[in-house]
Amino acid sequence: MVRGEHNLEVSISHSERWVALAGCWGYRVGVDIEAVRPDRSMDRMAELVLTDAELATYRGYPEPLRAAFFTSLWTRKEALLKATGEGLRRPMNRIELARKHAQTGTVWNVPDEPFLKAQIIDFPCDVAYSASVAVLGYEGDVAVTMHDIRELIWD
Repeated sequence: MVRGEHNLEVSISHSERWVALAGCWGYRVGVDIEAVRPDRSMDRMAELVLTDAELATYRGYPEPLRAAFFTSLWTRKEALLKATGEGLRRPMNRIELARKHAQTGTVWNVPDEPFLKAQIIDFPCDVAYSASVAVLGYEGDVAVTMHDIRELIWD
């Protein structure tokens, strides 16, 4: 949870048994979690979602690793689009994330929009999943916790 001075912003995502909830005071936030599907070819989706440079990197991976690479890019982009409020209305293949390392985490810039600054953090939940949270305009520490939905609704 990031603490600011204004309204509470919240984002939620789920995939199978995992639930991710992100909240920030005064900063736009987005979160996404997705199951990695190594048994399915992601080639067609990759052509629709990835930029040319990302697609070239994707194709350089051996087949068993492509799904994890693709899903990590998907969760970063979807978290960013949730934070901006655009959702999936903006084509993901128009977002190429450039990485900058900051003291407090990884800051991703969208090259087409130099004034859009987002801290996007990949967080661990389970080896079979990819999860990311994006916070717009904030470069401080971001705390992330994950919960198995079974822990929240069953004793």
